[in-house]
Amino acid sequence: MSRRVARLPREIRAFGAMWLGGRFPGFFAPRLGPPVFLVGCARSGTTLLAELLGIHPRIARWSEANRVWDPGWYPWRPGRTDRLPLELDPQAFVDAWWRENAGRLDEIRATFGAYRWLGGDDLLLNKSPIHAHRLSHLAQAFPGARFVHLVRDGRAVVHSHGRKLLAQGKLREWPAEARERLLARHEDLYLLLARFWTRSLETASGCARRLRLTEDGRWRELRYEDLCADGAETLAGLHAFLGVEPRPGDAGWIEIRSQNRKWRDAFEPGLLARIEEEMHPVLEAYGYEPAARHAAVR
Repeated sequence: MSRRVARLPREIRAFGAMWLGGRFPGFFAPRLGPPVFLVGCARSGTTLLAELLGIHPRIARWSEANRVWDPGWYPWRPGRTDRLPLELDPQAFVDAWWRENAGRLDEIRATFGAYRWLGGDDLLLNKSPIHAHRLSHLAQAFPGARFVHLVRDGRAVVHSHGRKLLAQGKLREWPAEARERLLARHEDLYLLLARFWTRSLETASGCARRLRLTEDGRWRELRYEDLCADGAETLAGLHAFLGVEPRPGDAGWIEIRSQNRKWRDAFEPGLLARIEEEMHPVLEAYGYEPAARHAAVR
């Protein structure tokens, strides 16, 4: 298949893949090959990393792809309240997704296979914050799949996630009681998101250990902060993990400015202490010092 198709806008290529995958699953599902899933809590930098990896000419990036994974839920429609948002109850959300979509796995595999085939790429890369909570399903449904887990300082994640939910009106998708309470008390929202960050990391890393993904060479974990500190080296390591040659010249242009500084001035000390308490000991396990200790060192 000519790689000229890869130059089509992603939206057109995605539409074509959904049409082909839905009609010819037997042909396109085997053409997927082992995909790569980018895993991480929402607002951890997975979109940035997916874009950087997707620049490689042998990687077919299709971020989110919610209409492929969960067409009954996405796009969200007013009045749909039979499923709690991911942040409120990750397990219930994933259980509902699985009940509604377990019978569509061939179609999902075929759609991603068609997307990869249309561009003649070697690898299909898909990222979603939901993946952290359905990793066991992915590992079972996509034998040989590899996983990249991106971790970011939970305080920065909570700050960014909370601001997005409030600024973009995302809470309209939440049950009225929870929405009204969290809009009235933003600190409760930040504490809920702190628990969500902790659960996302524990769920993903715990599943990877149970499935022995690291021992099988299928799990790579890295921090957003390390990506910002040395993007070229981090990306080169990921290319090696994925089995693709680095692009010539990558080391000369990759410069990423960390956005982590914003949370330090956003939270008052009492709230920040409560956020860190919700994240302990996962926060320190990933090398993130408590704010009080960091300030003392400075």
